[in-house]
Order: sequence, then C-alpha cells, then structure tokens
Amino acid sequence: MTNPCEFIVNGVVTGASQMFHVIGRCGDSSFRVGDVFDQLAFPGEEAQSVQLRVTRITAYQRSIDEIGWGMTATVDVEGSGVDQLRPRAVLVVSHPQEPQSVQQSVKVQATSDV
Repeated sequence: MTNPCEFIVNGVVTGASQMFHVIGRCGDSSFRVGDVFDQLAFPGEEAQSVQLRVTRITAYQRSIDEIGWGMTATVDVEGSGVDQLRPRAVLVVSHPQEPQSVQQSVKVQATSDV
C-alpha cells in the first residue's frame, strides 16, 4: 500500500483562466498528474476535506508526470477547495496512484550507462 503524499504550499498564483498554480515542496512520498488532494491542513488546525485534482506539475522549467519526495515544483490544481489554498497549507493525497518513482528511474538510467 502506498503512503499518503503531502505537498507543503509556499505560494498560490491564479490566472485569468482560473487555474490555480500551487508552489511548494513535496513531502516524503511522490505523487502524479491525475492524483487528487483530498485533505488540506494548516499547522495547529484540523484538516479540511477538499477535492483538488492535479492537472500539471512543473519543475525545473519543464512539465513532468510525477514529483518525487523533497522536490520543489508548481502544481496546477482544479476542483473544490481552491478558495482555501494559501501559504503554509499542507495538501494530502490519501490514496495516490502507484508511483513510478522519479528517483529510481534516474538511478536505473545512470547505472545502465556504466
């Protein structure tokens, strides 16, 4: 079973399209485009229920399908709860898709070149 994934919010930017770009850092487990954040919490407060689907992940000036633990990125989300997003929030995916593990794929490629 996959552990819940957390994304710590540092900032939120909205555009004319009403797309919400959430800037932050991934916690100890990866998540993918298509995963749904189902909880939003602030330090010292009880978690709230949300339904925010990840529509895009941008890291290091490119679009990626999965964010690995500890990586910083901009995550585009849509759904119910966008009005509650603000810095210091922690978004949680309780049931993420099976990860492809960004770090493992990089290791495999590096060792196959040897």
